[in-house]
Amino acid sequence: MKKPKKLFDKKVICPNCYTEFTTKKPISSRLRILESETDGHRIYKDTSPYLYDMNVCPICGMAFDEKLNNTLYEEDIAKLINYFSNVKDYSHYCEERKIDDAIRISRLALLIADIIDEPHTLKGVQNLKTSWLYRERCDIQNEQKYLTASKIEFEEAFESEDFEYFGLKTHVLYNILSETCRKLDLYEDAAKYYSKLFRCATTPTYMKQKAQNNWLDYNSRE
Repeated sequence: MKKPKKLFDKKVICPNCYTEFTTKKPISSRLRILESETDGHRIYKDTSPYLYDMNVCPICGMAFDEKLNNTLYEEDIAKLINYFSNVKDYSHYCEERKIDDAIRISRLALLIADIIDEPHTLKGVQNLKTSWLYRERCDIQNEQKYLTASKIEFEEAFESEDFEYFGLKTHVLYNILSETCRKLDLYEDAAKYYSKLFRCATTPTYMKQKAQNNWLDYNSRE
């Protein structure tokens, strides 16, 4: 008996070179969540959708997702052409991926986000997802590196952006920041963001209860 397919072929268009190509994506109805962690990371049985978040053009190497915000202007394309001049072969990233593939793609996406000056909100999300990939590989040093980067980007977003425009609610961002600071053992910052989360009018009751338990656990650590 054949195993059920877990991936399907999706057609996408590269925003850099406008090539239409086919890439693998997980079938959502076949995804099985084993555990949900406090900062939003989910542990899946078998196929993890985090491996397939980003598309990679097999022609030019552009890494992007459906949330790409900024239009690629001529000066951006010139910068990308300079970067992609060293591209060898990205076609295998359109097939089934391993964790190391996903990490390389996520880091490429962050580099491109810097080149085209994507908003802090989107860079914060991508850094957070990169940290999750390193967590799944049990690489604590790099997980903390990208958690720190996500904290910096999200704090910049609070100061200068309408992050809710990108679908990120205030209480969700407070929760991400409080949990990120807890994982990084930044006590004062964690206390600040937990306090904001508890006082935020839109924070759901279930989230407050989970956050209170996490804060109590954090305070009672030896």
